[in-house]
Amino acid sequence: SLTNASSCKAIELYDIPVSDVIPKQTLSQRMLPVSIENQQYMAKCFEKHGNDYTKMARDIKTNNMQHNENQLRKIGARFLLLDENQIRVDIPESIKDLMVSS
Repeated sequence: SLTNASSCKAIELYDIPVSDVIPKQTLSQRMLPVSIENQQYMAKCFEKHGNDYTKMARDIKTNNMQHNENQLRKIGARFLLLDENQIRVDIPESIKDLMVSS
């Protein structure tokens, strides 16, 4: 049975077709982790509320897309980590000290 197993060719488990490989990040995500629309949106929210995500989530005029607090935290955290060459909006004075790139 051992010789039979060695003569039998096993299916290569690691031959994954290229189409099945999911890239970790697309080029646009590496170049611009936060879209320009989201940058404008978060700049408007930060300008009015600073980094108080609870107030941002409750303000239906500024937060017209009605993101919840956790969604705003996620987008806000990415926004605050942007490099200078990735920022496409004016940074509000209230959060300039929180920005990593400044």
